[in-house]
Amino acid sequence: MNEKRYTVITGATGGIGSELARMLCADGEPIILACRSICKANELHCTLLEQFPEAKIYVEKLDLSSLTSVREFAARVESLDIKIKALVNNAAVIAPCFSTTEDGWEQNVGVNYVGVWELTRLFAPLIDKGGVVVNMVSLTASFSNIDIDFLCHARMGFPIEKFKRLKQYGRSKLALLLSTKEMSVRYSHLRFAAVDPGIVSTSMISMNRWYDTLADIFFRPFLKTPQKGVLPLYRALNDDSYSRAVVYLYKGKCFKRPLPKDIERSPMVAKLWDQTTILLQNSIR
Repeated sequence: MNEKRYTVITGATGGIGSELARMLCADGEPIILACRSICKANELHCTLLEQFPEAKIYVEKLDLSSLTSVREFAARVESLDIKIKALVNNAAVIAPCFSTTEDGWEQNVGVNYVGVWELTRLFAPLIDKGGVVVNMVSLTASFSNIDIDFLCHARMGFPIEKFKRLKQYGRSKLALLLSTKEMSVRYSHLRFAAVDPGIVSTSMISMNRWYDTLADIFFRPFLKTPQKGVLPLYRALNDDSYSRAVVYLYKGKCFKRPLPKDIERSPMVAKLWDQTTILLQNSIR
């Protein structure tokens, strides 16, 4: 059996994802590029091999807006003769307008929370003991709130007229942050970390509005580059000092602390997990 331990990077063709892939290849770490666009993934694959001819890289299709795609991806990776060291849940969307996934979830929630939740559930048994799962969260979670009806609305009857992209994005990231705590309890053989990269100059921040051009001129130059935005993620992956009993939140190059107490003690941690399980139980194989 190949003893190399691979790191799975979702959304690997994005600004932060591709930079992380480059850094890991430079370290001699084997990786799996999990991407919605195989064409872009293959381009990245070629670029990385030009820089690092000895790099060990797999390219796999993964669309988090499709639970079928999530499960097929997990099954393909399981069939490979490799060991998994880490799962980096980097892929995310900020849906510009109301839309739903093929499974009927509001797009932000379906991709940023439900797809990640299911992927982590399937990958937890595949990751070596002591391995790490890193969930990318967002500062927008700090200004968001969810209640017991959050998932039901996202699945069964979201009021379209009340849709606000950043508000819904923040809710989806708050849900992921809450679930990160519960994941650390459910999958105690793994280490979990949450990473907030800050506002990074990537395609995700484009609002698809007339003022995007002005924002690119006056606002984007002051944002973090992907090279800086990836630093807390890279640190979380390589930080062996933290305990599996504590979930740490990483921000910037040096900031590291346990999850905020309002997250740790929130009654929504367990409720959200139970509700997600119930809503997905008919589709879990």
